[in-house]
Order: sequence, then C-alpha cells, then structure tokens
Amino acid sequence: MCRTGRITRALVLLVAAAGCVPFSYPTNVPPEDVRASLGHVGIVVSPTAPELGLRRPPRGPIRGLGVGFVRGVLGAPVFALWAGGHGVDPLSQALFMVVGAVVYPPVSIVGGAVTAPSAASVDRASRALSQAHAEHARPERVGTLFLGLAQSLAARPCTDGGFATAAEIRDGRLIPAIASADSIVVLTWTEVASTWTLGLVSTDKPCSVVTELEMHVFRASDRALVYHTRVGHMEPRRERTYRAWAFADATPLADEIDRSLDEMCTALVERLFLLAPDLHKAQGAGDP
Repeated sequence: MCRTGRITRALVLLVAAAGCVPFSYPTNVPPEDVRASLGHVGIVVSPTAPELGLRRPPRGPIRGLGVGFVRGVLGAPVFALWAGGHGVDPLSQALFMVVGAVVYPPVSIVGGAVTAPSAASVDRASRALSQAHAEHARPERVGTLFLGLAQSLAARPCTDGGFATAAEIRDGRLIPAIASADSIVVLTWTEVASTWTLGLVSTDKPCSVVTELEMHVFRASDRALVYHTRVGHMEPRRERTYRAWAFADATPLADEIDRSLDEMCTALVERLFLLAPDLHKAQGAGDP
C-alpha cells in the first residue's frame, strides 16, 4: 500500500474511533443449580440514585477556544502515536505530526471558539437535565419494574423488600418483608452518563446516553453470593448534543432513561430465569 493510502486509512480509522461505538457486557447466566434453588425471590434495591454523568460542553467562546487550543496541540502527536499502532510506518507518522502541527491547531482553535455554546444555554440545559434525572432515575422504579416483569414474564413468586445495598445483605441485614425468601436479588442502578462529546472540531458533538444496572443474587440462608451480572444500554442512533438532550424540559433524556430502564430490567429478568432462548449458550458462565 502506498504512503498516501496508509495515511488515508489511518484517518478513516481515527474518525471511526472518535464516533459513538456500541459497547456490550458478557451475557452470563446463573448455573443450573443456582436457578433451581432460587425459590421465592426477595427483591431489594440500592437506595442510591445513579449519578448524572453527562459531560457538559465548554461554556462560551473563550473556554471553547481554550479547549480547541489544548486539543490542537495534543492532537498531532496523539494521532501520530495512534496511527503507528495501526500499521502506519514511522516516516508517515512523522509527516502526520508535521502536517498536524501546522494545519490542525488553528482549525481546532477556531472550531472550539465557534461551536462552544453560550454559558446561559449550557446552564439552562444543566438545570433541565438535572430535574429530569431526579424525577426519572429514582431507584424505587427499578424494584417496581423488575418485580412486575419477574411475575408477568417468569411467573415467579417474588416479594418487594424495599431498599438495601449488596454489602448490607452480605453482612446479614434482616428485612422483615422478605424474611421467608429463599434468595435475595439486589439491584443497583449505577450510571447515567454520556459518551465522548468532544469532536475533532466541535466542542459539543452529538453523543449517546449510557445507563448501567447491576444485579447481585444471594442465597438467603447464609447470604452467600451465588450470581452477579450487569447490563448496559446505549442507543447510538439516538445521539444528541448536550443542549438537545435538554430540549423541552429534557424530554429526550427522560424518555431515554425510561426506555433504558425497561430494556435493562427485561434483560436481567431474562438472564436470571433463563427466559430468552439464546441465553442457554452462556449457561454456567455465572460470575458470583
């Protein structure tokens, strides 16, 4: 491949790496003996709400210019090193660094200053996003939804045990509502965050919202951890900028939280009770 072709290939790979790429979690399911002994399931939820980790863009052109300057200065050597790990020869790397050091910094600086949203618009968006998160990312919603799905999809006897952390259950905390349970499921909503929001030129490029839910299953008799898994949700096709996620009182964020919670709870119920036909392929891959 000629040098120009190698450089072009490296540029394409960099652009792809800079985009929002879906991620996945291992689809591990409980071993047969664990599933057979689940019995009556008590469901508790960690009382801590997930942290809102949406990345705010720079506020105003001055801060945008500063971000663009740092990005421009670091961009050439970082990209040259990255390209070297993807088959670009040292001479092409050096050429990349020289060209990048001359061409990219002014583009990055101007782009950062021009695309940075105003401080007032970012602050308005932040307030709307925080309010929508507080209303929709309530831990009790996890328990209610999981309980309903376990009863309707799996027809399993389940009881709502309220709030407790995995550590408290492991340490033997007694919860009267689930005193007769054979196993205890602890659900922890760990994250509502965003993918990388800083583009090659823009300081507020469209991003996806990432959510994550974790499940611990304990044997009630001795509080031994018998199964542990987690699921995440991200939909790259519904990318928005920070301010766009806050549009109309952050309705897009609220809808995405609701959608992700429904899909994650459904996935956990399917794993725990092995409801999805293709999950049997992962049987025995539990991670207690």
